[in-house]
Amino acid sequence: MLTFDELKDKVLATAGTVADKSIEMAKFAGDKAKLAAKIARLNAELAGERETLRRTYQEMGKRYYELHRTAPEENMAQAVADAEHSLEKIEAKRQQISDLKTELKFSGEDYEDYMDDDIEDPDDLEPEA
Repeated sequence: MLTFDELKDKVLATAGTVADKSIEMAKFAGDKAKLAAKIARLNAELAGERETLRRTYQEMGKRYYELHRTAPEENMAQAVADAEHSLEKIEAKRQQISDLKTELKFSGEDYEDYMDDDIEDPDDLEPEA
């Protein structure tokens, strides 16, 4: 059987070992957290660079179209035709929207034309006796 002093020494040794392992684990976790933070920062920077590249490509395409839309290179002819078709559709839809907005802005006289003659105006009704 262990004496109290022997038991105390074992408990203190075990506690010291646990403390040392806890410190190691905390350092390990801290190092991993730092690495994860670096990865997250780099992923954010990567996303920013991809967005910059996307905008650059978009601007290049727009400039190419503006410069060569009347005489595109053979390998770009279909892309230019697709862009022209999209622009025509956009313009047609803008015109439709404009026409519908104009239709919405009808005058008061037009409003009367839309009203059903069978509907009585509540202000003209006399109370029943």
